[in-house]
Amino acid sequence: MEDKVLVEAWWLEYAVEAGIVILGIVGYYVRKFSVKLVAKINLEETEREALNAIMAGVTDVYHEFVKDAKFASEDGKLTESEKLAARNKAITKAKELAKGKGKDFLESVARERLTNWVELAVNKLKK
Repeated sequence: MEDKVLVEAWWLEYAVEAGIVILGIVGYYVRKFSVKLVAKINLEETEREALNAIMAGVTDVYHEFVKDAKFASEDGKLTESEKLAARNKAITKAKELAKGKGKDFLESVARERLTNWVELAVNKLKK
């Protein structure tokens, strides 16, 4: 009976070592995933702050510039140059209003992306 136990138990030493290695690999990937998840959450918070600043900038520019420009035009619409000026003013205003990471994010984002965000904010305000 003793011989049988020795024959069956030879793999036990390797199984424990393999389990430790597998556990280490799983731990590594769990840690890697959690770091990415935390970074994504922080980025989403930063983007949310930046988008709030864009929305505030668009709203301010609408009240300060767009309403008057529309009222002054014969057809009640903005010209292309007025639309461009309004977008630029909204981006500038958003950068002025933003704070902390949101401000840093707005400063680092490509102009085209900011322009798209302004367009989205304008469309949201029109609804």
